[in-house]
Amino acid sequence: MKKNFLFCFLFIYSIAFGQKKVDGSRFKIVGYLEGQENGIVVLSYLNFEGKFIHDTCKLNKGRFLFTGKIKEPTNAYLDGNIKSKSINDPNTTDFFIEPSIMNISLLVDNFKKATINGSSVQNEMSRLQKFKDSIYDNMGIKLLETEYSNAIELLNKSKENIVLQELAKNAFDKLIPYRDKIKLIDFDYIEKNRDSYLSAYLLRYYFSSLSVDSLAKFYDNFSFKIQQSVFGDLVRQQIVLKLGAGIGSKAKVFSINDINGRLLDVSKLIGKKYILLDFWASWCLPCRKGSPYLIELYKKYKDKGLEVICISSDRNSEDWKKAVEKDKTSLFYHIRDNLDIGEFQKGNINQFNVNKEYAITVLPTKILIDTNGIIIFRQENDDDTQLTEQLRKVFRF
Repeated sequence: MKKNFLFCFLFIYSIAFGQKKVDGSRFKIVGYLEGQENGIVVLSYLNFEGKFIHDTCKLNKGRFLFTGKIKEPTNAYLDGNIKSKSINDPNTTDFFIEPSIMNISLLVDNFKKATINGSSVQNEMSRLQKFKDSIYDNMGIKLLETEYSNAIELLNKSKENIVLQELAKNAFDKLIPYRDKIKLIDFDYIEKNRDSYLSAYLLRYYFSSLSVDSLAKFYDNFSFKIQQSVFGDLVRQQIVLKLGAGIGSKAKVFSINDINGRLLDVSKLIGKKYILLDFWASWCLPCRKGSPYLIELYKKYKDKGLEVICISSDRNSEDWKKAVEKDKTSLFYHIRDNLDIGEFQKGNINQFNVNKEYAITVLPTKILIDTNGIIIFRQENDDDTQLTEQLRKVFRF
């Protein structure tokens, strides 16, 4: 992954707020970070050539300047003195940039409240987000999110506390009506704004919940300009992937080193075993809650030809290994992969990616492959009722 460290010349002059077009595809971001005079800020974005760029600029009394070339409006990420890799870090934010002169004002430890001017797509996003925030406040979501965060924090400090697991899941379930409401708002926006880059961008968050037909309907409704955009192309790719990773499709084979450093060649299992792919992560509560039942199913059918391959999306190998040990799932094959869709967009994934090839956009997901190498079952939730029935039919037991 290439990093470009640009020396930033800061010019002290006044620029009127509002969108101003610059030469061709060039953009300019004039910024001010209140509360920090020195240090650096990092801007990450997809450039004119389709490469993901990390530009670093030194602060000069809190001021900074970025310039570059982009093909079209795109989302960018701005990092200051980040304290974690979380998207909720107080010194990181994302926003839309476009070929124009933009101004951004930030406050240390509160990047999410940045004031941004000069990007029409960002203006769209801000208006939509303001409407969502009103729904957020009316439904009392702040209290529910606090309840969920507290439950997760207690759970992380405990060892194997079933009561705390239930508390965390119940708190999460209370948030579902809000998420459903937001989904309807987004779908309405996407349908009514066919010529908006924001529409294609928003659709990415619903890849897992939409069928191929629904995705294709949204895609067909986009204007030609949006279909040809980076975000539009992501939608098209997802349609292709879903078509190639759904029930009835030929399973993608792969060879990856497992948790013990041994090469796992799936092609050698095809034709001999029924293979259950379990996509999970150590931080996925519903995934781990289902581990005991998965062990139970495996013990019931392993002698009849069932093999389980767990594909973790953990970035930290230690978290991954500790979870396998704690959940007592070492009887399965374990490999580590990467689910981060943003990384695909940035072009940071060069190797074969199991999550990408199987169109995984939500955890947990379970996929069953028969002895002919054909996908015969796919489940994108934590309800194993259908999986149980599918295995009963396959093994007649």
